[in-house]
Amino acid sequence: MAVGFFFGGVSMLAFGWPGMRLTPAWTMAIAIGWGLSMGFGKATFAVCPAMFYGRRHLGSIQGLLQTTNVASTAIGPLIIGVAHDACHRYSPILLSIAAINIFIGALGALLLRTPQRRDAARAVSLELPSTEHTGLQLPANDAPGPDSTSSTAVTIQPRT
Repeated sequence: MAVGFFFGGVSMLAFGWPGMRLTPAWTMAIAIGWGLSMGFGKATFAVCPAMFYGRRHLGSIQGLLQTTNVASTAIGPLIIGVAHDACHRYSPILLSIAAINIFIGALGALLLRTPQRRDAARAVSLELPSTEHTGLQLPANDAPGPDSTSSTAVTIQPRT
């Protein structure tokens, strides 16, 4: 995530620098930086919500993220247009966007940590109701594999 914001900020910084002449080489460099930013952004958008929030409500989370993405895409040109009308050039707003991108990238790099998965044995505990059951036989697998001739059973004893 931080890398994507960094590439976006640097490419916007180069694009919006006052007096910058866009030669073909600079244009290609800016396009490559912006392309890397967009590529990292798409990968982050697809992977990070599941990493940070789990998959249980992933559809709702992705929907909220997509809504904010569309809203910012709709509002962004208006903000840039108003800033251009006020300043009569694009440099101030592009430099502001670059600074915001670099700041968010640095903040993300410093503060966000990859969540650690819990051990599955600790995360799931199975409790059976009271003393009515003395033991429950469950097949370990429904279809025996090619090397096994019989299925094994797992015995679950109730809590006392």
